[in-house]
Amino acid sequence: MKKVAIQFPKLFFILAITAFIAISCQKDSSLVPSPTIQVNAPVFGVKGELVQLKAILSAEAGIEYVVVYKNGIAFDVQNFVGQKSVEYLKSYQIEDLPSGSKINFTFQATDQNGKSSQVKLLELMVK
Repeated sequence: MKKVAIQFPKLFFILAITAFIAISCQKDSSLVPSPTIQVNAPVFGVKGELVQLKAILSAEAGIEYVVVYKNGIAFDVQNFVGQKSVEYLKSYQIEDLPSGSKINFTFQATDQNGKSSQVKLLELMVK
């Protein structure tokens, strides 16, 4: 019986060390950088023309979704399944606006850890 009593503290110690190592080795989500967005240069087009809005989204933790606003109003939301890098593409037909008008599209991505990117602006200039 004494032999079992001596082994129990050793077993407990080994389990405690194993649990500590397992917890310590988990990746800390606060150390994972926020998502990033790259947009193409300003887009030009004439009224009625169909243009492509394009952005490259990257996140080490995987992209959860991207929200796109047109002049500050929600325009599009796309969900992703955790890809680390993905291309956002959306066709947009330019409205009947006078030449020289600007349409501002802003993008913000959120990763699977809930971290959001900085807002990126894509300007559409009407010729």
